[in-house]
Amino acid sequence: MTSGTPVLTRDGTQVGVVAEVLTGHFQVEPDGGDSYWLAKSSLAEPNESAAVLAFDEADLDGYRLDAPVAQAASPVLDAANDAFSGREDLERTRAEMVAGQGAPVRDNAGS
Repeated sequence: MTSGTPVLTRDGTQVGVVAEVLTGHFQVEPDGGDSYWLAKSSLAEPNESAAVLAFDEADLDGYRLDAPVAQAASPVLDAANDAFSGREDLERTRAEMVAGQGAPVRDNAGS
């Protein structure tokens, strides 16, 4: 996938062209409106002629990002999405664990 590659939704609608490609994300430049980012994990069929997304045009807003998501220093694999969790996911998981909503937190000060 390179700059200028057409970006198509699963239902065949062209939503723009690739403007920039990073390790885990790519920027889409639509014909009208502001550019936005998508995670590479949202691709169904990356190939030389088009970047085909794994969702329909009606679902596009749920995948748009204002900026690429920074990866955490120690990413955690999210097997359901076949992607690594970002810093926000890790911080949310930690907060849930501390609050007792997740796996038990070991108290190093006690017994």
